Amino acid sequence: EFIDNKALNRFCKIIDDGFRFYRLFLEGCIVGETFLIQFIDALQKSNMKYLDLEINMTKDCFRMIIKILSTIRTIIYINLNYCDIYQIDGSMIINSLKENQLLRVLDISKNKIDISMECISHTLALNKTLSVFNIGHNKISLHGAKVTASMLEITRTLLYLNISGNSLTDDGLVSIAKALKLNKSLIRLDIDECGFFDKGLSELSKVLTENSILTHLSMFRNEHITDDGINTLLNALEINKTLLVIFISNTTISNIM
Repeated sequence: EFIDNKALNRFCKIIDDGFRFYRLFLEGCIVGETFLIQFIDALQKSNMKYLDLEINMTKDCFRMIIKILSTIRTIIYINLNYCDIYQIDGSMIINSLKENQLLRVLDISKNKIDISMECISHTLALNKTLSVFNIGHNKISLHGAKVTASMLEITRTLLYLNISGNSLTDDGLVSIAKALKLNKSLIRLDIDECGFFDKGLSELSKVLTENSILTHLSMFRNEHITDDGINTLLNALEINKTLLVIFISNTTISNIM
């Protein structure tokens, strides 16, 4: 839906009159650069905590949106999925995150940001507030998976990582699994549709015999998993006493499993 100038002016006037709001949805809206300039100026007067954006934007528009992170210090949740930010330098996001010390949830899924993963992961590894990070369906490569694993080894606050829909393959999953040996915070990991085989699952299963933090594991639609991989996982679960929920579907395991 297109947001015209009349609606924008009304929105800005409400804030100027002293209205304070905590959550804003702009999903599926069509906005222009003029809108964003006035929009951001108005938001700086708010105490907004939740921002949901699912709008296509140019690099210049995205730079304006990112300004919100560094100027509105109350934001704790940001959803930027489907924003076509694959062409954006990841340092833009990271520099703004350095200013925001309250952010708890960052969803940048469905943006094809593999090229920026090294920069993003390096900064988030040192972030002391972020607890939920969704980078699903971003065409993350093996290198992207490895730098994400490096972040997991260091972070002490991240509770939930969603890296689903990326081609991790066995090597990528092995890197993530090894990171779980050192990570002491992550309680949920989503690796749906990540294209790994029994080899990758076997390495993850070995780590699960030692990990006492993870409670939820989701791995839907990993079609290359067979009975051998599931048997290895089941053996690990006989030792692991903390994993409470595992989601598995759309594999090639037999009915008797």
